Amino acid sequence: MGTESEAQAAGESPPVTLLGLGADVAPPALAAAAPHSDVPGRTPGGRLVELREWIAGVRGAPATDFNRARLAVLGDHLATPADVAALAGLSVVPRGDGADGLTAGMRLLDREVDGGTDLLVIAVPDVDVAALIVICVLTNTEPVKVLPRGTALNPQEWMAQAVAVRDGRRTAFALREDPDALVEAIGAPQLATAAAAIAHAAARRTPMLLDGAGAVAAALLAHAAQPRTALWWQIADRVQHPAFDIATAKLGRRPILDLGIDTEDGTAGALALMVLRAAVHAHGGRPT
Repeated sequence: MGTESEAQAAGESPPVTLLGLGADVAPPALAAAAPHSDVPGRTPGGRLVELREWIAGVRGAPATDFNRARLAVLGDHLATPADVAALAGLSVVPRGDGADGLTAGMRLLDREVDGGTDLLVIAVPDVDVAALIVICVLTNTEPVKVLPRGTALNPQEWMAQAVAVRDGRRTAFALREDPDALVEAIGAPQLATAAAAIAHAAARRTPMLLDGAGAVAAALLAHAAQPRTALWWQIADRVQHPAFDIATAKLGRRPILDLGIDTEDGTAGALALMVLRAAVHAHGGRPT
């Protein structure tokens, strides 16, 4: 797979940065809102009405449905099951040439928006340790507090992950004020691709659904560069993992679903998209 460093070595310029990609632009209808305003009970009428207001903000009032929602899985996983995708009206973004890094993320987002995509679901499987390091660093959390509890890992696996996260945090913590340097230090190109796409979505006025802990960790990187970009995202589902709760609290975004789907293959995003479609028709707290 290609990396950002390889792309730059090939002579591509100027270098892509998260700060440069992520325009700190709030949707006009949400301009007065802070990233931490998405809390239970904020809007009379319940969660569907809250989501309908968000859709109106990112789509332009009144709220309208998404005509070309697409899914990008930045890994080797199979995409969301075809029946779930079809039910949600979700098509899949081809993996392309397999390149990863900030430049690849920018180009992916530009291709999709230029092609008419009006909502992008993004999932980043297989970046567990890198995601935990990012969450540790950007939320200033001790490694032990972001590790899974119970029987999710056996003792040997838990200890190995604890050591990896501890050592990664120790190396990366000094870079917490520099998201671009942090991306480079983490050394997870797929996470960099996702962070660039998520950051660039605000500049391109494109809403996103984040599917899984990897996507949320990538969003934290984008948020560190430009905090108001978080107003362009929703989180598909709550993953039953302490790190996920810590990260979503930092972003100030409450997940749409609470099903505990941790496959990071687009399934949670497809199901959350169906809720957004229902929210378009919500009125006075009840679907019409």
